[in-house]
Amino acid sequence: MNIKLCIVSKKKERKKGFYQAQYKDKTTKIQVLLHMCLQGVLLDKHKHKQLQFGYNFWGRYKFWIDKDLIYISSRDSYLINRYIEHKALALSDYYSIDIKYDGETNYDKVINIINKQDTLNIETIENKINICFVKNNSQFKANTLFIASKKAVIYLNKKKFIIEPMHIYKLFADMELNVDNILYEDNSDIKGEIVAVSIE
Repeated sequence: MNIKLCIVSKKKERKKGFYQAQYKDKTTKIQVLLHMCLQGVLLDKHKHKQLQFGYNFWGRYKFWIDKDLIYISSRDSYLINRYIEHKALALSDYYSIDIKYDGETNYDKVINIINKQDTLNIETIENKINICFVKNNSQFKANTLFIASKKAVIYLNKKKFIIEPMHIYKLFADMELNVDNILYEDNSDIKGEIVAVSIE
């Protein structure tokens, strides 16, 4: 049984106080981005040709989507259409995921598209993205991506792995794996959770 959980993201400081880790699937061109932003940092208005799903692990920010102002808090999520201008101002330090992909939607924006109980399936032009929260007894196939809100130990088929924030991990395995247990670092107020992203 061959199991590996490897870091596949590259991390860099995009501007002072704004850190990003990025993974791009070469076949589908789907991008998974992690953002760690310090309080007071403004992310300038921009737009892009892909749709964007976002999930905020913790912290708060103001989020302008076109002309609408929305307040994003811990565990909030959103989906915005391509070519929609948006910008953000960090009201506290925050840590979030963005997934950018080619696709179509009938809505310019959808707020809180996923919650703690949900599994979200996003249809792209040629693929499907599955986003879910990792729990004990969950099962995952090879090539699943794992992202943690804070340092965690995860046991996959009784093999121990450590996952840290601001890294995207990819599962390499020759069989479907079971999550036996998850233990989170307990010295912070941040809620422990791991998000899994798979592309089909």
